Order: sequence, then C-alpha cells, then structure tokens
Amino acid sequence: MLKQTATNLVLQALTLASKTILLFVLARFLTVVDFGVFGILTVTLSLGVHLIGADFYAFNTREILAKPENATRLIRDQALFHFLTYLLVVPASLLLFAFDLLTSRLLAVFVSLLIVEHVAQELQRLLFTLSRPIPAAFSLFLRGGLWIYALVALFVLEPQARTVYTVFVVWLVGTAIAIGYSAYWLRDLDWSAGWHSPVDWIWIRKGLRVALPFLGSTLAFRALLTVDRYALQIYWGSESVGIFTFYATFRNAIQGFLEASVLFIMRPHVITAHAKGDIQAYRGTLVRMSWMTMGLFGLLGLGAILAIDPLLHFVGIPVYAEHKELLWPILLMAGVLAFAEIPQTVLYARHRDRALIGTAWLGLATAVILSVLLVPSRGLMGAAVATLLASIVVAIARVALSVRSA
Repeated sequence: MLKQTATNLVLQALTLASKTILLFVLARFLTVVDFGVFGILTVTLSLGVHLIGADFYAFNTREILAKPENATRLIRDQALFHFLTYLLVVPASLLLFAFDLLTSRLLAVFVSLLIVEHVAQELQRLLFTLSRPIPAAFSLFLRGGLWIYALVALFVLEPQARTVYTVFVVWLVGTAIAIGYSAYWLRDLDWSAGWHSPVDWIWIRKGLRVALPFLGSTLAFRALLTVDRYALQIYWGSESVGIFTFYATFRNAIQGFLEASVLFIMRPHVITAHAKGDIQAYRGTLVRMSWMTMGLFGLLGLGAILAIDPLLHFVGIPVYAEHKELLWPILLMAGVLAFAEIPQTVLYARHRDRALIGTAWLGLATAVILSVLLVPSRGLMGAAVATLLASIVVAIARVALSVRSA
C-alpha cells in the first residue's frame, strides 16, 4: 500500500501541477469574463456528469468488492443502466442552451465532453475498485493533466486560439485518450462470462433504489459547492465568477489530489474490512487514512500559500490580486471538506446512507440561505464565507452521526 501511495503521489503531483498551470494559463490569456464563463460551464458539467452516473457506482462498488468473481457481469449491467441515463440526461441538458443559461456556441463540445467525462470517470473508479490504483492515477493524469500541456503550447503559439472553445476541444481529446488507456487496463477481465450472462434487471432496479438517494446526496453536495458561483453570477456578473473561479480552483485541485492519492485507494480497504467484521483492520486503516488525508492537506495548503504571490505576478491581471484575501476562506473550506471525508467513509462503510443524504441536503440548504444573505452585500467574500460555513455544518453533522453509529 505504501508503494502504491508513493507512486500515486507522484502522478497526482503531476496532475495537480498541470491543473495549476491550466488555471494560470487561462487567467493570463482569457478575459476575466471568459474565465467566468469557463467556471460556470465546468461546474455545470460536473453536475451533469453526476446526473448521468446517478451515483450507481456507490451501489456497484460494494457489490464488486463483495463478489469480485462477478465483476464483468456487474460492470456490464451498470453500463446498460448508464446508457438509459444518457437517453434522459443528454436531451435535458439541451434546455440549458435553449434558455440561454449557457452559451450556444459551446453546445456540441459541452455535450460531447459530458459523455466522455462520465465514461472516463466510471472506468477510473473501476480501476480503483479492482485494486489497480497506479493505472487509475495515470488515467486521471491523462484526463486532468497531459492535455493541458498541448493547450499551453497552442495558446502560446497561436493567439487566435485563446478561447474557451479551444479549452473544451483539447480537454475532450485528452479525456478520450484516457478512456482508451483505462479500457486497456481492464482487458484482462473475463468479459466473455459477463457478456454471455443474462441482464439482471432485478439487480439494476435494486441498484437504482440504492443509488437514487445517493444521487440526491451527491447532487446536493455538489450544488453546495456551486451555489456560490451561481449567486455571484446573479448578483454581481461573470467577472466576479471569474475571480472566484480563480481561487476556487485551489480547493478543487487539493480535493482532487486527496481523493485520487489517498481516499480512492484506502476507502475500499476500509469498506472491505468492515464488511468482513475485521474491526482491527477497519480501525487501523481508517486511522492511517485520516492521518494521510490531513497531512497531505497541510502540505498542499502550505504550497498554495507560498505559491500565490509568484503566480499572481505571472498572471499579471490586477483584479485577481486585489482579492487575494479570498484564498484564506477557500483554503479553510478545503481543509474542512478533507476532514469531512473521514466520517463520510465511516458512514458509508456502515451503510448509514440516510445520514449521508441528510447531511448533504442540510449543507445545501445552509449554503443557499447564507448565499442569499451574504452575497448581495458582501460579494466575493460573502460567497466564500457562505460556502465555508455550510461545509462546517456538514462536517459537524457527519462527525456527530458517525459517533452515534459506532
């Protein structure tokens, strides 16, 4: 596990560096308004990917870990389920463009990226579930790192290519490559057994009953982290969204690093140990996961603090530097969210699904109320504080419920 974690740390460091490069390249070469458009589109894309996935993986992960000999059949049935969600979600996403909530010139790449991002994400999750963390981490690097260097070269060499459209097209190509890579690392599974067995519609319906509440939880939690930008768009406009997106990317990068390098690797071990009734292994792995999560957050947070001034100088746009104080509540938010992953894992392993759902909706309600109260008068800082306080509410509630379920 230590060797796997070390390798993943290297790959995730490369991914984190790539995402940081993307952030500052976009901030340097795009207008603040266009950067705001990028921010709105990416958070909308994230919500769309979760709608398509319907959090079915939350059900199937436990199924695969409990019955690894049936992995290909379970994967096949999950793929069929997602095909049906494509038929529902993709047409519905067109309404966002029909009502001018998103810019129509990005319709084709948005829908394409919506599909390939979901496929790439599910394949990456499968690699982690099947204890193949290094290929999974490299797949993430292809999705969120390697293509960025091609984009940087294009922006530097071709000024006319410096548009949001170009970003999405290059992102689309990089994600498609990641899909091919992940599929290669799943080729050794017994796919013939999976494809020749009949579709288990009863199992799919069971999974849907389990996954739909998780979907509500996930969407509520994702919306919690999205409310700030939509509130800024409504009350202050796209430029404020661009500024907020600039600093929120630190939080996203830290969270992504923690998930791929620690949480996605160690969480299956926690769940498996609890399912087997091995309390010693369960508690020991949970403690190691907790220390690694908070320790890595400390290092990443310190890195962000040390890097902010040189990076602002590199970007060279004064409006970003004028709001440097946003870094502090956003880093605090990242720390709270990292800590909340620990009781979340406890509740998930113990099948306390209602607790996870309830805390997510509680957090969303808190974020909406505080955003309405703070954003109109406090602007950017109001948005950051509203989301920070909502995250604290979620963390406290999950700790309390995980202690009660012990």
